[in-house]
Amino acid sequence: MKAVVVMANVSNPLGSIMPTERKQKLVAMTETCGIPLIEDDIYGDLAFDQPRPLPLKAFEREGGVMLCSSFSKTLAPGLRIGWIAPGKHLAKIEILKFINTLTTPEVPQVALALYLAAGGYDHHLRKVKPAFAQQVRQMTDAVTASFPEGTRVTRPLGGFVVRAELPGDIDTMRLYDDAVAQGFSFAPGRIFSASERYRNCLRLSCGHPWSPEREQAIVKLGRLIATHARRRSTVAKSVTAPSR
Repeated sequence: MKAVVVMANVSNPLGSIMPTERKQKLVAMTETCGIPLIEDDIYGDLAFDQPRPLPLKAFEREGGVMLCSSFSKTLAPGLRIGWIAPGKHLAKIEILKFINTLTTPEVPQVALALYLAAGGYDHHLRKVKPAFAQQVRQMTDAVTASFPEGTRVTRPLGGFVVRAELPGDIDTMRLYDDAVAQGFSFAPGRIFSASERYRNCLRLSCGHPWSPEREQAIVKLGRLIATHARRRSTVAKSVTAPSR
């Protein structure tokens, strides 16, 4: 095993947070085995509850955790500014950075540093986290009301995405094509698996303010899912029907 990659805080797409004792055990295990641990903490600042959950790096003893994060999800995607605390892997990370990007524009970084120093980022988080939490609740309520009976929807602990698990064997990759044709989209569950699992799952974004238009889109998606479910049922019956 070359490395372990983990989203311990507000995972994508479930929005779950790893319990503290499991974080400690994971870090200890990778240190014992000498395996580098890459921590993706990009949604960590968007955990709804306080205090903010500790990253895996808080439990390291030997510098083996590489903590990665960014302002793309919390502040502005267009900034394209992130960071890494590489621990004992610093020299190798610097070489990879030079090979891939050589340099990063300084002016946006300086402006962001001043914004952080003035407390603007903390103020921003205090505003957006309750807003995202409300939008997540509105999305889960709409999914529960509009999707077929038996749908399971996550209750994320942070961030702005919701995952729905559809009943039956609906293929959300095929569902996606029909949804795009009708003017809305989602992330099919299969893209979150290296082994093409979660075919009947999808991820929905709650990053924009709730609106009648978004609610109507969920209603339309629910109808589309019901149509796909009926098609699957008809095909299954035709396959199993006895010949005469």
